[in-house]
Amino acid sequence: MAKTQTSVKCSGCSKTFVNQQGLTIHERCVHGVAAKRKTVIESSRPTKAPRSESDSEIKEGVRSTMDKLLSLVAEESSNSEIGR
Repeated sequence: MAKTQTSVKCSGCSKTFVNQQGLTIHERCVHGVAAKRKTVIESSRPTKAPRSESDSEIKEGVRSTMDKLLSLVAEESSNSEIGR
């Protein structure tokens, strides 16, 4: 039996995504849509109650990751120009 592929559409720009997770990431990064609070369960301390990350903590994590990625891209670009 063939599988029917569904897609979800961004209401902000009409881009389509294969699943809700892709749309959610897109909305956060491109449109600045605040994510619903996310509960993080720390597996190293199962007796601790789950903590909830605030929107600002999530945004800071995304910014930090993007900064690291941009630094790596710049470094790689610099290294490839030196090798020419």
